[in-house]
Amino acid sequence: MAGTLRDDITHLAAIDRLPCSTGEREAAGWIAERLREAGARVEVDEELVHGGFYTPLGLLAGLGGRPARPWAPQPPSRCTWT
Repeated sequence: MAGTLRDDITHLAAIDRLPCSTGEREAAGWIAERLREAGARVEVDEELVHGGFYTPLGLLAGLGGRPARPWAPQPPSRCTWT
């Protein structure tokens, strides 16, 4: 394996690797090839995925922080300021 760890990181950092993107696929292929050069047996799996992973996650996280019944009275805070 020619090169250094710094070279590898520099190469991978230059690839825009958003989830489910061509950049992610390119990086996976590049890493697989480097491992093959080192003698490893490598397979890169292809899976059907939802490319907008963060949108539903963010919506669910936002809903989790809201009261179930916004009109219901909220318990008083336990903090006392002196």
